[in-house]
Amino acid sequence: MQTQPIIASLSDKTLENFFSRSGEAMAEEAKLLGDVAQEMLAVGMPLTNKNLIICLIKSLDCAEGVVQADIIRKTLEIVVSHTSDDF
Repeated sequence: MQTQPIIASLSDKTLENFFSRSGEAMAEEAKLLGDVAQEMLAVGMPLTNKNLIICLIKSLDCAEGVVQADIIRKTLEIVVSHTSDDF
């Protein structure tokens, strides 16, 4: 699977490496993370791990359906477990 271009622009390469190794198994999560990151950049929000987590939590609160909520939860879990704290 090719990494979403927006994911490749993250300063923490751990997420990029995870998604590039995961193949199609995490395609929906990679797309979601790319979409969230693109929305953040569009409104001028810095692309930090903390901001990604906050935006994913807000997305989870507004999820339409169990399947979408599950994809958001998986993506949030990946971001939390594969990134270091922002300083």
